[in-house]
Amino acid sequence: MSDCDAAAKIHECLIAAAPELAAKLAASIAPPAQSVPDWMQDLDSGELLTTLDAAEICGVQPEAIRKRCQDLEELGTPIGRCVSGKIWLVSKRLLLADIEQRKGEHGRLVAESRAEKMPKVGLAQEIRLSK
Repeated sequence: MSDCDAAAKIHECLIAAAPELAAKLAASIAPPAQSVPDWMQDLDSGELLTTLDAAEICGVQPEAIRKRCQDLEELGTPIGRCVSGKIWLVSKRLLLADIEQRKGEHGRLVAESRAEKMPKVGLAQEIRLSK
């Protein structure tokens, strides 16, 4: 096979593979699909609670929830985050785990029962409704 024939064969193979190569190249440089961050999903799903909602689940006053959040944050095992220096957003999952650790499975089941009776409005919807 002459050099000319070999070059023609390579050219033919490249032309045949061009669409597939172009698609692979485009896919490799395309920006990743947008996905909703976990915190936004938590906000919309009701996983993030206000201190008022967390207090209702626990059967205590909101001040007790704020104090518990502060205490646990100081211990390095937070159940929520303080926003703007005074508003606590509490993770329902972490709150229930904390209840189970302190009050056992029965305490967690009681709290879950209270949570199920609450309106199914996520914090994001609650904020929108209050405007």
